[in-house]
Amino acid sequence: MRTTTLALIAGLALASTALAQRGRASKPSSMSERVRELVQGHLEALEKSGDFSAAQRALNELLDRTIRYSSDKELDAIVQAYAPLLLVAQLAQADRATQGELFPVLRENEELAWTLALGVDPEHDNIAGAYKTLAALVEAHGAKKVAVFDNLAAAICVVHDAPYEIQIDENTATSMDPADIFAYFTDHIRDMANDLTGMPTELLVYVVDTTETREQMEWALSQYKRDVNLANRFFEIDYDEDYYDDPVKNPKKLTASGEFSLQAIKKYGGVASDQVYFAMSVGKAKGIPTAYVSARGSRFQHVWLAYLESRGRIAKWNFDSGRYDSYEGISGEFMDPQTRQVRPDAELALLGEFASIEEAQRRSSESICAAAQRLGLQRLARGYTPPDSPPDGVTKPGAYKPRTHELGDQLSLLEEGLRLNPGYVDGWGVLIELATRQELDVKQMDEWARVLDRMCGKDYPAFVVGVLSPMFRTVPDAGEQSRLWGWLYDRLRRSPDLAARVLMNQGDLMRQTGDLGAAWGAYMEVVNRFANEGTSIVDALQSAERMVRDEKGASQDTIKRDIIPMYERAWRAIDRPKQMDGSFRTYSNWYRVGNRLLELWEEIGEVSRAKGIRSSLNSSKDNPFDD
Repeated sequence: MRTTTLALIAGLALASTALAQRGRASKPSSMSERVRELVQGHLEALEKSGDFSAAQRALNELLDRTIRYSSDKELDAIVQAYAPLLLVAQLAQADRATQGELFPVLRENEELAWTLALGVDPEHDNIAGAYKTLAALVEAHGAKKVAVFDNLAAAICVVHDAPYEIQIDENTATSMDPADIFAYFTDHIRDMANDLTGMPTELLVYVVDTTETREQMEWALSQYKRDVNLANRFFEIDYDEDYYDDPVKNPKKLTASGEFSLQAIKKYGGVASDQVYFAMSVGKAKGIPTAYVSARGSRFQHVWLAYLESRGRIAKWNFDSGRYDSYEGISGEFMDPQTRQVRPDAELALLGEFASIEEAQRRSSESICAAAQRLGLQRLARGYTPPDSPPDGVTKPGAYKPRTHELGDQLSLLEEGLRLNPGYVDGWGVLIELATRQELDVKQMDEWARVLDRMCGKDYPAFVVGVLSPMFRTVPDAGEQSRLWGWLYDRLRRSPDLAARVLMNQGDLMRQTGDLGAAWGAYMEVVNRFANEGTSIVDALQSAERMVRDEKGASQDTIKRDIIPMYERAWRAIDRPKQMDGSFRTYSNWYRVGNRLLELWEEIGEVSRAKGIRSSLNSSKDNPFDD
């Protein structure tokens, strides 16, 4: 989460006036106005002294006082104290030349300073590199133009804080110079499919992470004009079946050409990864956020396209159009272009919420969630002494009770922040941290599961499962944990693939606690009810097979009597994939279960039975168990 590094630049006024420029900010509270005045005093002192350490200490103390003594109606004061602290700490990490170049620019362009400060991830970003990139943008395009496109500039800075490239199988794609990326998008701003001036930085990072040349991007822009259906781009690339059938004898035509570009892919075709890259890059050239998604935790190379579909202020990530039917129901993961970290696609889906929330509200959410995390860290710190007075000049009634760093106050503050922006993933990360440290009791777990379900359950059930799963696993009492899994399972009636994953968690819990009957029941329910929903049936069969082998051994009789019939029933229930060529067949549940059945027959020496299954797997004939 973006809360560990804190502070702001000399002389910078990040105030409620700046908030009002981007969102429908309500009239600032008197405490907020006073905090802003105090911030200005500290910044003026920094401007004179150049002592960033002293400024950070002063702003840290101001933030702590503000968090402690702001009422629920004065939380806007936290925003005024938090953003300055971030930016000072970040700028302190830049070299002196960059500080000198950016100082007047950031003083005069508050929105640019605010946007970048809150956009930086201190845990993963090269902070000095991000500000150096900003200085390069200002030098190439002028401060006024960069400030007009502040969200775009901030996205470029956090993605291209270090050289950026991606690996697509045997080919490497490298981005052009950040100043050239800025030039491309601003020169073609009227040709973009989306309004890039109003798009949040958090979404723009999936546009500016392009790894194509300007020439190739302009070709894509001209070729597809305003056609925003990127699924068409995916499927128009010919699949290189010759390469898949025999990669040694038939090298990939695209790679053999010696060129890896959009036009080369269009000419020579490729495999699924090249199809995704093509559609993804065309989308970026048109100003559409896109991502390259692969199967989560799989040994098999499932890859597909994700792209943002926008209708006015409503935006939603599409994970279904740019993929083959046999990949449906498979959970994915993607590389965050800013942090270079691999993350579940459920988090990407939730990010679409940012498009419908005012920027002022998103900023408030991040600041308040950061304050909540700060309270938790203070609770853990030995010898920490909380401030005993509000910010200078702020008067509180004598009976006023300041906010403490106890868990109850922390959770209340966290909930306030998340209500402002339920799509703020890092805010939910604070909740997971608390559960991992086993600070939440079962009652609190219950309450927060329902809060999360109310805020995100209808539209983002996969995200709900992603947050609650690591939380529920921390509950030490097996009965209570099983009850929580059962509650979650009941909430997923319309998401059978997720329900199957929850059942697997429940089965694993029962197996670990020795309730083998309940574990077997959970695994068999996955097999019997969810044969064609995601990939959980493969995991369930593997778990059930291990149970049989652990209990009864691995004799030929056991395999033939107890294990093989289980796989035969499952294979009969699985729908045969529509794409029967190449990888589309071998990646499917039907093929994987059938192949395991083949191996089991071979294990007990039934070569003829294995041969028959192999013939079915490698031909277009029907499943031999189909009547």
